[in-house]
Amino acid sequence: MSAFSRGSLLRYQFAVNLSSKTPHIFSRSSLQHDRLFSAAPIFRIARKTSKLPLSTPKVLQQTKPSYNPVSSSSATTNNFVSYAHVLSHKLHPTVLYEAPSHTALMVASYSTTLFCFSWASVTYWNSVQNAPAGLPFWVPHVFTLFSSIVFLGGLYVMRAPWGLIRRVTALPKSMQVATGNKTAAAASDLQIEIELKRAFPLPIFPARKIYVSPAQLSLPSPLSAPIDKVFTPAQQRAMQKENELLRQKELEYERTHLLTQPFRHMSRGAFSFFKEMKRMFHNEGFARLSVDGRKYKLDIADGWALDNGRALDRLIGRKIGV
Repeated sequence: MSAFSRGSLLRYQFAVNLSSKTPHIFSRSSLQHDRLFSAAPIFRIARKTSKLPLSTPKVLQQTKPSYNPVSSSSATTNNFVSYAHVLSHKLHPTVLYEAPSHTALMVASYSTTLFCFSWASVTYWNSVQNAPAGLPFWVPHVFTLFSSIVFLGGLYVMRAPWGLIRRVTALPKSMQVATGNKTAAAASDLQIEIELKRAFPLPIFPARKIYVSPAQLSLPSPLSAPIDKVFTPAQQRAMQKENELLRQKELEYERTHLLTQPFRHMSRGAFSFFKEMKRMFHNEGFARLSVDGRKYKLDIADGWALDNGRALDRLIGRKIGV
């Protein structure tokens, strides 16, 4: 009985303590107390910040610079440097074009000329000057016509090696040669040296050199061919490696086959001779370079040009086709 009363008393005390210390969660006082506890600091901070004066941004005074700014047009004009200006300020001459050997062309031209002149002279002497008796009257006239045609053909093929350009060089300011044309020299800082080949390969005939400015040059068409395909650096290295391997194979073949080497050289010489005879009649593979109104020939088939001819095209500029 005493135990039962002790337990009931403990339960009563526990219930009284809970009801007096913990408020009801849905009572009005607890809601107001929780709202004031959570929102009061936020409203208090907002009230303080609203009383602070608003700071106005400072406007920087635009002051005029102490220097004169360069306009975009003048900047682009000053930064542009022409290709002729770059070549004129180098310390050494720049080779723009160099021709290959034209020995086969000269041999083919002069041998054909000698044959034409000999045939025309012998035919005219035997058939016109010393014509046999009893020939019809029109036979000497026909042979005269044939002899004249062959003689004129000899003159035509004889002029094939004339006017060939051996080398084109760009001379800087420090290496220019004084010429009589002062107007052209003053118009450009760059001087072009054009060295011609000897018409007759004899040492008594010196090589002729012409000094002009780029403004005095003109071409009928650009030297550089349009690029159909652009190769990447890796493809270019692969192509160079392949060409080097082919060249090494050819050299190895030349070293290991010595008995047939003279016949191979004779075959190459004969092929080159007939090729030059074709070029002699048709002027195939030559470009006409006009130098101050006079025409000279550039070998674009076998010659070497700086940057595949783009260097000369950049110097001549818009005068191509004039």
